[in-house]
Amino acid sequence: MGQPALLTLAAYGGGIVIGQFLSVPPLFLLWAVSCGLALWVGLVLIERGREIRTPILLAALVLAGLVRYELATDYFSSAHLSRFAGLPFQVRLAGTVIRDPVREPWRTTVLVRAFRLGVGSACVHVDGLVQVVGAHHLLGVSYGDLVEMRGVLEVPSPARNPGGFDRRRYLAQRGVYGVMRIADPDGIAVICRGGGNPVLRCIVCPVRRYVSCTLDRWLRGDPRAVIGALLLGDREGLPGYVESWFRTSGMIHVLAVSGLHVGILALIATLFLRGVGLPRTAASLLTAVLLVAYAPLTGLRPSVIRAVALFGMGSIALTLDRRFDRINLLAAIALAILVAAPRALHDLGFQLSFLATFSILFVFPRLLALLPAAVRSGSSPAARICQALGVSVAAQLGTAPLVAYHFFRLPLLAPLANLVVIPLVGLAIALSLATVTSGLISSVLGQVFAAAEWAVLTLLLAAVRFVSRVECASLRLPAPHAFSILMYYLTLVILCRATDGRCVRRVALIWLLILAQVWVWHGVFAPCRTDLRAIFLDVGQGDAMVITGPGGRVMVVDGGPAFRDWSAGEAIVAPYLWSQGHRSIDVLVATHPDADHLGGLVYLVEEFDVEVVLDSGLPGNSPTYRRFVEKIRRRGIPYYRIRAGDRIEGIGAAVRVLHPPRGWGTDGVAPPANRNDWSVVLAIDWGEWTILLTGDLERTEGILDVVERDGRSILLKVPHHGGEDANSEEFASGIGAEVAVISVGARNRFGLPDPRVVERYRRTGSAVLRTDLVGAIRAGIDGQHLVVDGMVDEGSSPYRDISRAWSGDTK
Repeated sequence: MGQPALLTLAAYGGGIVIGQFLSVPPLFLLWAVSCGLALWVGLVLIERGREIRTPILLAALVLAGLVRYELATDYFSSAHLSRFAGLPFQVRLAGTVIRDPVREPWRTTVLVRAFRLGVGSACVHVDGLVQVVGAHHLLGVSYGDLVEMRGVLEVPSPARNPGGFDRRRYLAQRGVYGVMRIADPDGIAVICRGGGNPVLRCIVCPVRRYVSCTLDRWLRGDPRAVIGALLLGDREGLPGYVESWFRTSGMIHVLAVSGLHVGILALIATLFLRGVGLPRTAASLLTAVLLVAYAPLTGLRPSVIRAVALFGMGSIALTLDRRFDRINLLAAIALAILVAAPRALHDLGFQLSFLATFSILFVFPRLLALLPAAVRSGSSPAARICQALGVSVAAQLGTAPLVAYHFFRLPLLAPLANLVVIPLVGLAIALSLATVTSGLISSVLGQVFAAAEWAVLTLLLAAVRFVSRVECASLRLPAPHAFSILMYYLTLVILCRATDGRCVRRVALIWLLILAQVWVWHGVFAPCRTDLRAIFLDVGQGDAMVITGPGGRVMVVDGGPAFRDWSAGEAIVAPYLWSQGHRSIDVLVATHPDADHLGGLVYLVEEFDVEVVLDSGLPGNSPTYRRFVEKIRRRGIPYYRIRAGDRIEGIGAAVRVLHPPRGWGTDGVAPPANRNDWSVVLAIDWGEWTILLTGDLERTEGILDVVERDGRSILLKVPHHGGEDANSEEFASGIGAEVAVISVGARNRFGLPDPRVVERYRRTGSAVLRTDLVGAIRAGIDGQHLVVDGMVDEGSSPYRDISRAWSGDTK
């Protein structure tokens, strides 16, 4: 085997992937692995079975990956912290701080390795990581401190919307299975200081604090947030709009400390060391040592480990005058990381980092071979630019499917933008190092470098913002299917392995035949959907619903709230639509112009092809409403007012408008002063069911007269987030809904839903579901039957039976 590490990585990684879908007792797997290895060793010793040795070894490696994943994810000791997360009362937790506090605009987080948990006079030994969340009073602790905390140990929140961020999975990949929120400064106390790893406590953490304090001293605002991400990997302080610029322009990789940043630091260190007279070999080895020292400052991210290891091996090879296979070394590094932390395979940063590097090493030489000889080996500025562009294109070819899958976007201008952005990033990092080091010598000199750094960072932000606003900067795509991703990578590998034009033509022909077969037979075997689907998304304190008709046509009703740095339309509604393969919206309805309903629709109107927009005709006076109307006008979208008695066509189901009444605002009829009572009310009939969407309507008495049940059962979106003013006893009993959905934000300042309203619906026989408790609520109607569930299992722990585990440990 010419690249044994690569083949080993493929087999071992395959076992980890299988572990996601298959659970097998580890003892059985260990027995199978040992038998397989014993058989392979025996065949090698007796020099028999050459044709089956490799398959046996690969099978053993697959099983090894499977058993390692099982041990890392499903088999914890009885004292593991995950067995106590979710206890419904306060506990005392003692542990050691293993990372300095991370300060974000709205909170501070600390990572603690717990070793003791107590309730009352009872204490038990525990082991595991817990994320402590609180205000800025947590800044008083530091790495190595022994602390005791009081609070509720919560299970990390899972994804609350389809296509949304899964915090539980994200933290579990980092070994964190519990979250404790501490609002009271007295809820955490430092017992003693001076614990932890001495190197981290005495060198790494002080250096990191000094760098952060120096940057805080001379930089402010967006430039400070960006350089923190570039140099130390601190993205927590980045404003949402800045991150959106980088994402839209395809430059988001710049904000994640990776091989690019390590390469820039290596170049700076090498040039400096050569400039002071060190020979090439000594400069290379000393640079490798400096990079090894830099890696802990970034938190030992896999991308940094990979880059430092590659550079270190390259330095050793240069010293020994030896050649090595870079792709094989890259695979060995990835394999080492996965052996230590198998969950890293599912980490997006790990995937993008290694795929980009592999693509540069594997695809770039093939791209370079297509260029003229003068460009391939030339050193002129034009040749260097072409070579740099080729590197960027190669990296994008390797990561494009994953970027499209996770971000629903394909950057088009990123390779060209890299030619401008990456030199600015390199200059900004160099100036930041000059600022930090010169600050030790002279405050004036540090300010001079800081001023130059601020100018470069401002220019960097302006360039990224400009690219993000270019119309064709990126192409919006629905999430590609796993089969499409697999075929893409197979085609890329085959084309890069091709040695002549005839092979390329054959691959292209085979690919076209496969596409034709998929296109033809998918239409034959794909099931014809005859159900109506509705989802009530968890957008916090607001409303957002997506109705998908039998033919796959989509109606969006409200889009949730939007703030300066966050929009429910961008963060929740759009990712759901893209994850379902939708690029257009057939009908968009704004029930009324309140910000908690209208805010997210602004983003949807801008990013999707919307066929028609409907609302009650009530004009708003907020900047959000004006932006909404302006974007509709600029894109030329048909925009109509609807009234009771209208019917909405276009989604394959009967949609009736029940409110507001005809004549409101015209014919001399005075409309109500309460804006909520302008809400559009829709009844969607499908088979034996009606979905009743009521917006924020408060005067609900008249709805009972026009709902026209005709024997249908009702799924009700409860009016006005479950407020008492909109949900009288008469309305709740008169509607008689089988299912009542309340869209409401967790712990909202309005105290909604009113407990009396929840009890009122339950007394009438309604099954009450709340987005603040179960996340997004999904409903499917086949014409006769309704299937409804929430994204989150209300009140349960995903790890074990809470009461049994606690009582068993305290006896």
